[in-house]
Amino acid sequence: MAPEQKLLASIRSIVLIAPIILMATFIGVYQYSWRVKAQPFPFNHKYHAGDRGIDCKYCHRGTDKGYMAGVPSVSDCWACHQNLTDKGQFGAPVIERPDVQRLLKDYVETKKEIKWYKVYDMPEHVKFPHKAHINAGLQCTECHGKVENMPVVQMNQVPHMGWCVGCHRQKNAPVDCTVCHY
Repeated sequence: MAPEQKLLASIRSIVLIAPIILMATFIGVYQYSWRVKAQPFPFNHKYHAGDRGIDCKYCHRGTDKGYMAGVPSVSDCWACHQNLTDKGQFGAPVIERPDVQRLLKDYVETKKEIKWYKVYDMPEHVKFPHKAHINAGLQCTECHGKVENMPVVQMNQVPHMGWCVGCHRQKNAPVDCTVCHY
């Protein structure tokens, strides 16, 4: 085979393989970007939403009023924890538990807020109005799963466009692009 033909064959191979490599890289980066980081404080949804039956909207205030699902402030956490008197599953008063002591020492006394990592963080070009979904009668578990059974919240579903559009179609919700995109 002549050198020109070898060069041409190499270029053809690269042209055919490059899109596959680019797509695999894109998929890998996309999947990795949805991994959950360890939260800065050991909050256990199972104890709060599960054992105590606290409604999602009690801690995630504003969820039914706008786009964002808020996270509780340290003062919200402390308002409950400073008054708890039961011994719980640890056999000691709640105020004496190591995690509650850490909340008090590291956050309440220093007036420092916990910088939570978002488990679900939509791309900038996507708007997700929690209010509209709650007002339409959807339950938090439909997207987020049964967090009341999760010691550490994990993503129930990577929210990609096909999944969202499929749900909209199934529930006869609008599928016009401007519903979710700016």
